[in-house]
Amino acid sequence: MLLLTLTVLSGCSYSTLDEAIQKKWDDRIEVLYVDEEHQSVIFLDPSKDNPNHSVYVYSTYKKSGNAYRYSTDPEHGTSFSVSSDLIPFLFKWNGGDKKTDNVIWGAIRSDITVKEIAVTCTPRNDESKEIKFKIPVHNQVFIYYPELDFQNSPYSWRVKAEALDENGKVIADSGY
Repeated sequence: MLLLTLTVLSGCSYSTLDEAIQKKWDDRIEVLYVDEEHQSVIFLDPSKDNPNHSVYVYSTYKKSGNAYRYSTDPEHGTSFSVSSDLIPFLFKWNGGDKKTDNVIWGAIRSDITVKEIAVTCTPRNDESKEIKFKIPVHNQVFIYYPELDFQNSPYSWRVKAEALDENGKVIADSGY
């Protein structure tokens, strides 16, 4: 009985996060950022057909000791295409999924290094309660866990996100 239990556990976990994720995907993925504190990850699933149209995926994983476990159950994936006149900017706010609720994540495609994302949240019915915060960017992607649960707030929010370069210049924005 003990031998069977050890076999099952070792078959479900992997020595690296990359390996655990890759076992769930047919195509070769590229891990872009890992948030170890929240055990979350953003990775890229490059398109074989169009290199300018790839899927960015946010999800969570479990780490126990030196073993990683990954499930596709809480995955959130989004793609965007490169346009010649705009800098592609992906800004997502997960809500409604208890496994990945109240998470802001995204990516930007630019040759310009993005330092941070400046976010402004304004209640539609009370602009005096505006909230601003900045999200650090790593490898042109970001993950952020806001303290305020915007999804369950009594307000309906307008959210604007701006990608800032190392000098604080806005290079892309999500609009409202």
